[in-house]
Amino acid sequence: MTKIHFYLNLRIVFPLPENYLSTTLIMAKSYYLKYDDSREKQDINFHHFLWGFLLPALHKIINNEEILKSESNSNQYYFHSSNPIMNAITNNLVSKLEINYSIANYYNLSTLNDLSIITVPRWDHMITEILGNKKKVGFDFYLKKFFTFKWLLDPSIIKKKIKKIYHNKYGGDDDSNFIDAIINVRSYVLNKLELSDNGSDTEKYIDKYLILRRSTELDYHKKNNLAYGASRRNLVGIDETSQYLREQNIPIEIFEPGVSSISQQIAVFNKCKGIIGIRGAEFANIIWMRPNSKLILIQNPGSFWNPPLARLLAPIFSLDYHEIITDVPHFPKLDPLLLVNYLNNDE
Repeated sequence: MTKIHFYLNLRIVFPLPENYLSTTLIMAKSYYLKYDDSREKQDINFHHFLWGFLLPALHKIINNEEILKSESNSNQYYFHSSNPIMNAITNNLVSKLEINYSIANYYNLSTLNDLSIITVPRWDHMITEILGNKKKVGFDFYLKKFFTFKWLLDPSIIKKKIKKIYHNKYGGDDDSNFIDAIINVRSYVLNKLELSDNGSDTEKYIDKYLILRRSTELDYHKKNNLAYGASRRNLVGIDETSQYLREQNIPIEIFEPGVSSISQQIAVFNKCKGIIGIRGAEFANIIWMRPNSKLILIQNPGSFWNPPLARLLAPIFSLDYHEIITDVPHFPKLDPLLLVNYLNNDE
């Protein structure tokens, strides 16, 4: 008897979800966030670290994740290692932002396969370029006692100048709209940190004017002979001035950013009513301040050769910005009567 075998070939097709390719086939990648500068940054201070690396690095991550449309947190980002103090700042902030990250030097990652390098633009250098010729700006400042160039207060003009600078230096990619990039990073960080819940450490600073006290040198600075904080510049008479302002029914507190974590600094700057301080790295935090907050920066006439970062950033964040010029170079004494006039003037 002849046996006949029949084979039935069945193919069952199941529809794939629309995001199958983006979530399943795209493998996680590793990215190294590299300084746009050849030399190491072992001596970098808070201002240059925040604006020269950390903020623009976060912007690069945000843009990269948006392009990849990642629905998971699988991509790995390696932040360039700085000094122990700045690495601690990176850990404190980035760990709260739901970013898969590590801190390393590039030579430690050379054995990794498919490591992509993202060059992080120096926003601090860009701001210096935007402020223009130092001698020209300084001479005008010497004559007028206060910088009020109209173009520095007009965001539309700032955008054009920034776009030209960025295009010439970096080829004009997505960072050419610098102001939007800054605002985007600011919103991202504030939303992730959920600042409505400040906690007991920052609660007393809510809706208060803050006099900034600079910190003394840490062991790292002493060991490496680096001038830092109160050893370079500091205000004299902080406690007496604070007491006088309270007697005038002005809500005032003293705040020392250098002994607070970066997340605490962000919360305090975001919830305070205004800031009073001598020019220094602490003013890098004005990015977190609310619109219409008062910002009083104290500096000496010699500083006009190097315009402060705050002068450019204040109009971007709609801050009520003032500069007080003192004849004492590094350790000026606060004038309580002058501050009363500034703080009581809400125009």
